[in-house]
Amino acid sequence: MNFDKLIFMPFVDKEFMINFSVIMLIIVLINRKHIINRILMIILLFIISQRPIILQENEQESQYDSKLLDIIFVVDRTVSMNAIDVDNNTRLEAIKKDCNKIIETFPDSYYLLMLFDTFPNIEYPLVNEIGILKEMINNIDIVRPNNVNGVATLKAPYEELKNVLKTPKRDRNVKRIVFFMSDGEVNSSNKEDKDFSGYKDISSMIDNGMVIGYGTASGAKIKVKDTFLNNGNAISKIDENNLKTFASNLKIDYIHRINSNDIEKKLEDIKKIIENDNTDDKINIKGELYSYFTGALLVLLLLELLYYRRVEQ
Repeated sequence: MNFDKLIFMPFVDKEFMINFSVIMLIIVLINRKHIINRILMIILLFIISQRPIILQENEQESQYDSKLLDIIFVVDRTVSMNAIDVDNNTRLEAIKKDCNKIIETFPDSYYLLMLFDTFPNIEYPLVNEIGILKEMINNIDIVRPNNVNGVATLKAPYEELKNVLKTPKRDRNVKRIVFFMSDGEVNSSNKEDKDFSGYKDISSMIDNGMVIGYGTASGAKIKVKDTFLNNGNAISKIDENNLKTFASNLKIDYIHRINSNDIEKKLEDIKKIIENDNTDDKINIKGELYSYFTGALLVLLLLELLYYRRVEQ
């Protein structure tokens, strides 16, 4: 369904024109000659300076270009991500489902996949090969318990993520979006391992994104292959305090992922930041109105000239 919308794309700053118009109006009132004609001229000049335009839009079409997104997945692959408490499956399987949903929403975007446990690793560089990316995401597995040598902490991907964000953008209009996916668990009692303040330094390099928390407060057993870790005695719980602090430092939203619809609102918000802005080459202009006001202004100018010619005679 098509509909018209009036917008203004000023030739001259609105505040400046208001001040200028007020000064001109005062001069006209002081002069007390041909007041109506001159006030109309001032009004028309102001309208012309603000460039009124009629847009023609289509409600059925979403106007955004996902090519202008660089989406960075930072995925926790520690052992606890195999706890079964999201969608009757493991946390990692829920992450895979969410990553695929994001890819389907923004199929033309460029993606980078970073996995972390004790150390981070870039599995998929910033390119647009969706088929390969989906295959790699679907094959993500947890780090095996016997391969864990160190502390699992949300600080692990910091340096790698910082290096990625410091890389020059492929286009100046590109928006960088980060999806950080984890249960927030840190297997350390050391306070330094729960200090995520360093992420504040890279928050300005991120245009939007979300920290997504997986798991439940009551916790769940961790499944490894066909058995449960430590004969079912190991219970993993989401640590939302860590995740909320982490999101706050990155200055992006946090959500506790309960079901697959939880990320929908954020995806809609991201669409909005790349919607075509009000520039001539991006909006569908139905008509320029300032030309009509210019014609009226010329008529009034002609009357003004005839008035002065009559006075001089």
